[in-house]
Amino acid sequence: MKRLYNIIRVVCNWSFFRWDHLAVCAILGLFGWLLILITSKVGIFDPVAAAFSDFSMTDVFFEIQSNGHKVQDNDIVIVDMTELKTRDEIAQAITDIKSCHPKVLGIDLIFERPSFDQLDDVALISAIESGNCPQIWSCKLRDYDQENGAFKDCLFSFFHDVNNYEWGYTNYYQKRMGGVTRKTSQTQLLNDSIVYSFPYLLACSYTDKQPVLEKVNERDIIFANVKFNTLKSTEVVQHKELLKDRLVLLGTMNEEADMHFSPLGKIPGVQVIAYSILSYMKHGEITRMSRWASLILTFVLCYIAAWVGYKIQRRNFVLGSLLMKFFIFGLCVVLIGYALYVFITRDYYIDLLYPLLGLALEETARGLYAGTVKWAVKKKKIGFLKSSIYAKV
Repeated sequence: MKRLYNIIRVVCNWSFFRWDHLAVCAILGLFGWLLILITSKVGIFDPVAAAFSDFSMTDVFFEIQSNGHKVQDNDIVIVDMTELKTRDEIAQAITDIKSCHPKVLGIDLIFERPSFDQLDDVALISAIESGNCPQIWSCKLRDYDQENGAFKDCLFSFFHDVNNYEWGYTNYYQKRMGGVTRKTSQTQLLNDSIVYSFPYLLACSYTDKQPVLEKVNERDIIFANVKFNTLKSTEVVQHKELLKDRLVLLGTMNEEADMHFSPLGKIPGVQVIAYSILSYMKHGEITRMSRWASLILTFVLCYIAAWVGYKIQRRNFVLGSLLMKFFIFGLCVVLIGYALYVFITRDYYIDLLYPLLGLALEETARGLYAGTVKWAVKKKKIGFLKSSIYAKV
C-alpha cells in the first residue's frame, strides 16, 4: 500500500500532470472563442468567416490524393457534346451512342422549349425513341420553399410529357452562391412528391437495383483518384468498344455556364455527376468525426504540446523556441498523414480544423501564460502562483 502511495505521489508531482497545462489550454480556448466571435460579428472579417464556413479538410485530402497515380475507371464514359450546335447534331450523337449498345445512357441536357426548326425537333425525338437502350434525362428543381422543405417547380425538357421518359434532378448542395460543390442528395421533395437525383438513378440502372429510399439522403461526393474515358461526339463510333455495356454520360465538358468549383478545382458539371455516380456505386458514406470528438482531440494534442514545450524550455532555453516549432510541425505532419490514411482507406473524416488551429496558437498561449505567471509572482506577489512550474523557469 505504501508503495502504491509513493507511485501516486511521484506521478502527481510529474510535470505532465500540472494545472499549468490546463491553463494554457484554457487560454487557447479563449483565443478560439474570440476568433470565432470577431469573424462572425465584425463586418470587415466577413470574407474570413465565409472562408471558414466553406472550408473542409476533405478538400485538402482529395487534392493530395489527386496528385498521385490515377486509376482508370471503365464503368463510366463521358461523351463531350460541347462542339455540337444544332439539335440535329445532338440527335445524331444520341443515335451514334445507342448504336454502340451502352447499358444505360444519361443525358445531362435540358431542351427548355421547342426549336424554331421543327425538323430538328423531329430528328431529336426520333433519336430519343430509337433503340432499346435505357435512358435517363436531367431536370432542374426550382423555387425552393424553405418552410415546407420542398421545391415548387421543375424545369424539364419540352417533350417530357410525350412519353414515359425517366428524369432525375441535377441540383447540388452549396453553402453559398459560387461555393464548393461537395455534396449530393438521393431525393428531394417536389411539392408533395419524392423525386430521385440524376446520379442516383443512373447508378441504380447500371447496377440493376431498384431505387429505394435510403437512411442517408445527403451524401458526400467522393472525388476519387480516377480518370474517366472521355470522347468527343465525333469519336463515338470509332471507339464503340469503350461504350458497350457501359454507363454513358452525354454532356458538355467545356461550357462555362456548367462549370462547378470542386475540391479538385473548377470542373464541368458532367464530371461532378460522374463522381457522384461513382460514390453511389463503389464507396460508402464518409463517417465524420463529431465536433465534440474534434474538440477533445484538440485538447489532448494541445495539452501534450504545452507539456513538451515546458520540458524543452526547461532543458534548453536558447534553442527551445526553434525545437518547439520543429515538434509542432512534426506533430501536424503525423496528424495530417494519419487523417489522410484513414480517409482514403476507411472513409473516415477526422476534422483537423480545430486541432491544427490549436497547435498553431499553442506557443503564443503558453508564452502569454508563462509571462503572466512570472509577472504576477515578482510584481504582485500572488502566493498560489509560486507553485507554478513557470515561476522559476
